[in-house]
Amino acid sequence: DIYYYWFAPTLCYELNFPRSTRIRKLFLLRRFIELIIGVNVSIAVVQQYIIPSVVNSLVPFAKMELGWASERLLKLALPNHLLWLIAFYLVFHSCLNTLGEILQFADRDFYHDWWNA
Repeated sequence: DIYYYWFAPTLCYELNFPRSTRIRKLFLLRRFIELIIGVNVSIAVVQQYIIPSVVNSLVPFAKMELGWASERLLKLALPNHLLWLIAFYLVFHSCLNTLGEILQFADRDFYHDWWNA
């Protein structure tokens, strides 16, 4: 049971984990597609918004122009926030549900342990 606990999406050890009887292939396929799309959207956000803004902010930071530098930092706020939201969705929803489905972990309410940690 300890080996199962290491990989199961839970924070609390139990002697008998709730198990489902089968692996839902369509559910697993949806989570896998979410992972692929989420990673691609994250890469697109980094390439389209974050990298150009960081490159454009090198000159104002080098010249110590406070107005331009702060404007560049504020311009990074929205893509950075979007990237964090995508990452949390991918980790806490897509990855943990994929792992839970592969391991036939029946407790689909495992989010609350992670959010409270």
